[in-house]
Amino acid sequence: MNQEIMPAYAAYQKAIDLTLYHAFAELVVQTSQDDKARMHYRQIEAAQIWQQDVDVSIYFEQYSLRYPGEVLERFEEKLGTDIRIVRALALALAVTRTLHADQMFVGSQRSGFLQKIRRIADGDVYLSGALYHLEEDTVRQRALLDALAKTEYTKTEEALFVLSLFDDREEGYQVMHAQLLRLFGPERTMPLAFNCGVLEWFIRTYTEQVKACRSKADLVLRTLVKLPCMNMKQDSREFAVLTAAGYGADEIILANSLAMWMDRISYRLSSNSIPAEKLAAACCKMLLNCPEALPDSLYGYVGWLFTRYKDFSIKYEGNRDLWAAVNSSLSPSSPKTILWMNQNIKQSFNYRFDVFDPQYDCLAVELKRDTYLELFTMQMLRSLGSATTGQWLARYRQLTGADYMEYFTCFRQHTEEAFTLLVETKKIDLWAFFEKHRAEGEYAYPLKLLRDYALRISSWKCYRFVEKLLNQYRFTQLQEIFGDRFYFHRSFCENTGGYGNENFRTIIARPFLGPEEHRKLYEWVDSSFFQMEPEHYTAFVWSALKDPTIQRLYDRPTLASVLRQLIARGNSGGYDGNCLKKRFYSKKELEADRKAAAEKKEQEQMLQKQQEFLKRKEKLEQIYNGSAMSLVQFADKYYYKEDKQQAMNMVYEKLLEWPAGCVQELTPIDTQNFFVLCGMLAKYETRPKQELLDMVKNMIEGGAAA
Repeated sequence: MNQEIMPAYAAYQKAIDLTLYHAFAELVVQTSQDDKARMHYRQIEAAQIWQQDVDVSIYFEQYSLRYPGEVLERFEEKLGTDIRIVRALALALAVTRTLHADQMFVGSQRSGFLQKIRRIADGDVYLSGALYHLEEDTVRQRALLDALAKTEYTKTEEALFVLSLFDDREEGYQVMHAQLLRLFGPERTMPLAFNCGVLEWFIRTYTEQVKACRSKADLVLRTLVKLPCMNMKQDSREFAVLTAAGYGADEIILANSLAMWMDRISYRLSSNSIPAEKLAAACCKMLLNCPEALPDSLYGYVGWLFTRYKDFSIKYEGNRDLWAAVNSSLSPSSPKTILWMNQNIKQSFNYRFDVFDPQYDCLAVELKRDTYLELFTMQMLRSLGSATTGQWLARYRQLTGADYMEYFTCFRQHTEEAFTLLVETKKIDLWAFFEKHRAEGEYAYPLKLLRDYALRISSWKCYRFVEKLLNQYRFTQLQEIFGDRFYFHRSFCENTGGYGNENFRTIIARPFLGPEEHRKLYEWVDSSFFQMEPEHYTAFVWSALKDPTIQRLYDRPTLASVLRQLIARGNSGGYDGNCLKKRFYSKKELEADRKAAAEKKEQEQMLQKQQEFLKRKEKLEQIYNGSAMSLVQFADKYYYKEDKQQAMNMVYEKLLEWPAGCVQELTPIDTQNFFVLCGMLAKYETRPKQELLDMVKNMIEGGAAA
């Protein structure tokens, strides 16, 4: 993560101009004639606490300073005399001492600067540290280090700086151990959030020494070195340890999240793991729900996390991204946070704040008009009890200088809700609204609001509006205003039968209407259907008869009369029609209807039998060629008993036409088929047995068998 987003060395930046420090070190490398100078400096840089965060390769060009000696000689004139500047130059000069060459300094430039440092170094840990590095005498150098180590520090960052001076890590940690326990514990002065680079250096350099100390007093340090490796949940032992040591819950969560990006620690938590995704979500929720405004760097960090996790690798608990994981748990209340979320996250979210509280006035100024209009509407719809609608509209004009009615010029997230509210609180007169916008064309959004709210009769005011509208306009005229696809009745009927199948469901029930108003509404719908879509009118009437609301509006004789007219047109309605008959017809009418239906059914059955007989007779004439085989073929076409019996009767009549004794003249195949027919005649009992025997005898012997 870029340090430009989130400061990583704030404690040291406050004491030392770190940008100048890196710039001077870079200038030494640039002016060195040693080809390996940059490689050597990279090794030095890797071991130091603070890392370079910006490009400083041309830093001194703006001051017309060309080489290190010139910087040391003229820094007061060009850069200033602030102690942060002096410390930066002294420390940079010290850490690059092995790269110095004679051509970098002219005359007393270097020695003169060192004399200045020595004069003011007493009591300054950073300048004393620089002198320690610059001291060439080993004995005096050791004496300087011992003096620094023996000093009792009140600032965590100063103790860590002294720790960094030791080449021997084991020795340094043992010497500074007691002070580290105190200054990372109850007397800590360095917040973790803006000094994670410092913490990274400590963990990377001294984890081995920290873990080797197993005493209870070292528990805080052992817990801190775990920050990059786990998700420290609020119910975990580690979280409790740090809380007991004076670390705030928010600080722990933020430091834990930042530690995940300590890229110089190879064993840190994988950013694509479930714990990392959960940690990012916990951090965002904590920061965005903070009631106070955050530093810009923290907003930058939250934005960076949303970009980094715009798509979760594992999608824990089904969340596709970081926003999905956090949005249901967010309740931002800081004006600055709400402003930042609207300008940067740009996700649909139910913000809650008091529009009448002056601290939120900045939203009206800073946000785009459309964005603030949506936010304002959201608050008005959810907090109306705190003020009247008139007060809300006046407040909007006070904040923006605009009329709130601009909200209804186009589609927005809450236009329908807001329109309903203003109509019902008498801030919008439907008729005046219609008159103002009726000539704007069918695609004008105000007309869409009228179509979707008023013309659906969503309230008593809508009913009165439609009543007035239909007194002055015909349905065809309404299409000229609201568009060719507008049909008044379609708001009260829906086709549930699917494509090509008419099966309407009528929905006219309105809890705020009485019986008389409901009857009038039905008459409007009925007229609209009949005039505008007559081809669907019959299907609509069927649906109306089935609607319980309409059944309560009219008496049974009236409904029965309508039902009889529908049936008389040739549509019985099937199951629905029978149910409606039972509901609307009297007992006498039901009995008469039952008898009529039975007679009709009997007549239909007789007619069907006659038609079937004629079809069989025609089929027989087509197949029969005078042979017994053709009669067998005809009989074999029928399978059901009744059909077979009728077919065999027809076969019997054909056999009676054969001359007596004709069997003796038949071919063997026809003789066989003749006896097959005789068996079938006997099986289906086409004639009494004796009558069949006489026929057979007559046809074989030629005797009188008829």
